[in-house]
Amino acid sequence: MQRGLGSGTLPNRRHNPDPPKDRVQNTEIFLVVVGLFAGIIDAIAGGGGLIALPAMSLVVGPGLDAIGSNKLASFACAAIAFLVYLWRGHVEWRSSTLFTVAVGAGALAGSFAARFVPVDAFPWLLALTCPVIVYAVWKKDLWLTRPVQQDSPSLWAIVIAGIVVGFYDGIWGPGGGTFMFLALMLFARLPLLASLAASKLANSAAAAVALVIYGSAGHVHLREAMLLAAGMLTGGFVGAMLASANASRVVRPALIVVAVLLTAKVIATYA
Repeated sequence: MQRGLGSGTLPNRRHNPDPPKDRVQNTEIFLVVVGLFAGIIDAIAGGGGLIALPAMSLVVGPGLDAIGSNKLASFACAAIAFLVYLWRGHVEWRSSTLFTVAVGAGALAGSFAARFVPVDAFPWLLALTCPVIVYAVWKKDLWLTRPVQQDSPSLWAIVIAGIVVGFYDGIWGPGGGTFMFLALMLFARLPLLASLAASKLANSAAAAVALVIYGSAGHVHLREAMLLAAGMLTGGFVGAMLASANASRVVRPALIVVAVLLTAKVIATYA
């Protein structure tokens, strides 16, 4: 009887075969290509997670595993973009470091506050935030090259911008990278490329911390995460190079893409 039971279990294994090689290859190509596009957008205007996270959700399933796996790609993209901006001389260390610390404090507060916010309130956050992107897109003189300022940007403005955007990132999050650089440019009055560089430093730090947390809890699918990261690493490099060469011409179109993705996310989630 034991032999019969043992032999009877063998056919069951054939009902769960390994995925076909062509399916595996298609998944690999899908993650790399999506990561490439997401990385380009993210390095230029932020918001790459609006593209990358849904793609990862299709592969590993929605939820914590998708979020955790996406953090590796987010870190890779933000880090390479920051290094490009550093290489091109666009990093203002004092402003960037202060902003990163402020974002961390705001995100921590937002994470605690999120549990007290009703789900129905989240769509209204879009109504408050999307006009900021629309304003930035259509205000053409905002993208003109500014003369070099003699005075340093207000440190208080940088701190307030970091706390507010970090709070938004912690309480909800979509498009957080976009609002980081817009807050620095519109409110703290940093130059465009300095704002992008500071936002990438803050993104890198936040993604690294989140990656450790999700990874320690077993929510990172390393293979899929590395495939997406390969695409976003390449895209982040390309996007940062494009922005460094001609920021005023590439950032506005990228912001339009982010605004459309933000709207689509909320409609798909809450409609």
